[in-house]
Amino acid sequence: MITAKEVVEQVLALNAAGVVYAYGTFGQVLTETLINQKASQTGASVYKWYAGLTTYKGQRVTKKAALLAMCKENPRLRGSDCIGLAKAALWGWRTGPGYVPAQDKSADGMYQTAVAAGCKHGTIGVDAIPEEPGLLLHLGGHAGVYIGNGFAIDIASACQPPTVLKVSAKGWKHWYRCPFVDYSAYDVKPVPVVEEKDEEVEGKRIQTVAEAPKWAQQALSELCATGALRGTDQGLNLSEDMLRTLVVMKGYIDKQQKAAG
Repeated sequence: MITAKEVVEQVLALNAAGVVYAYGTFGQVLTETLINQKASQTGASVYKWYAGLTTYKGQRVTKKAALLAMCKENPRLRGSDCIGLAKAALWGWRTGPGYVPAQDKSADGMYQTAVAAGCKHGTIGVDAIPEEPGLLLHLGGHAGVYIGNGFAIDIASACQPPTVLKVSAKGWKHWYRCPFVDYSAYDVKPVPVVEEKDEEVEGKRIQTVAEAPKWAQQALSELCATGALRGTDQGLNLSEDMLRTLVVMKGYIDKQQKAAG
């Protein structure tokens, strides 16, 4: 299963390779054969879209005519519709793309399938969109791909390339995890880093050398032995701050004596 990160990489690479909106396509190279096939496809009224008009080089022509002219000018030009960007990533546009009937959903169908499957989803403006590049976005019959940092890529205008805009600029309604994409990397919670301590002495008063943490015991023993600490090593009654101060001072004095001797 493709990962969410790979979805973003694939979609952005497709955009860089050169792709324009062509209804019913999902990353294929636009050829005369493919365009004619789509222009005669009756399912979902695809043929009506190709018979519709658009502006190409200042003239009103059918979308079919515009795409035929464009693919002659650029034999490597690819086509995709809005949900086709996600399908191109799922099905490997670089090597085909392939085709998986079970994943062939419309923009609305992909969102509905995700919700029905219990995939993580939310309403934009109500539920904050997670920082999970590779999420899909939904807006009544339209789909896009969240690429991170508040931006999304989508393709919507006939015979035009994709656009990259802030999510807030498009009016997207929903975000969701595609049921055919692996988002598990976003579910891994970081392990908290616990600072290691020799021993916990906070809030505790040290009465004997044995009660002191190991890093302080030698210094305390020497201070008691030289009489620097009153009496014996019993009943020292040292706070944590005093303990640390004594150890630091002991180290400083030792260095001074060593330098002088």
